[in-house]
Amino acid sequence: MAGLMEKDFRILLQRKQAFLVFLVIAVLLSVTQGGAGVVGYLPFISAMLAVSTISYDEFDNGYPFLFTLPITRKSYVAEKYIFCFLTVFCSWIFSVILYVVIDKLQGGEMPVSEMLFVSILLLLIAVVLMDVMVAVQLKYGSERSRVVIIAIFGICFLAIYALAKLLEKAGVKTAAVFGYMERISATGIVLLLLAVGIVATFISVLISIAVMEKKTF
Repeated sequence: MAGLMEKDFRILLQRKQAFLVFLVIAVLLSVTQGGAGVVGYLPFISAMLAVSTISYDEFDNGYPFLFTLPITRKSYVAEKYIFCFLTVFCSWIFSVILYVVIDKLQGGEMPVSEMLFVSILLLLIAVVLMDVMVAVQLKYGSERSRVVIIAIFGICFLAIYALAKLLEKAGVKTAAVFGYMERISATGIVLLLLAVGIVATFISVLISIAVMEKKTF
């Protein structure tokens, strides 16, 4: 697994120019639109770059070569999730530091607890998106996965919209629902989202392992 991890980090290093461009954009976002923007932007971009390493493994019959090495399909999937999470987490740490520094330089008065809550919330969202992208990329490949991911997010949006309409017809006011959610403590929301993230990752890993086990090279 260490060899796979080194391979993926070397692939990312080959794209250091793209990283520099994204870092410049992140700094500009944090200055012009506030620190929360960079905490949402940078981990998501890092997740996409990390997941894109799967495309390099697929390219030019890369899988048949990889699996001549002493690795299993399960260890390949495990390494990919660990690598993607480390990439997202490191970019998140950097973006949080940038968030705090820019906020202080601009004379911001946002409490540290609120900053931490927003940052953790955005990290968990980035991890869930990463889970979706890894499983879809392994299943459909680099080309078709783009369409599938857009379709998944579109279906999720329509489902949420339809649910809101159904609640409205049933006499349940969405404002009351949001009002109830506001009464939940920030710690409770973070723990709930953490549980969702863990479950989503577990399901995604199981799906990815099943996909890799069925692949023929």
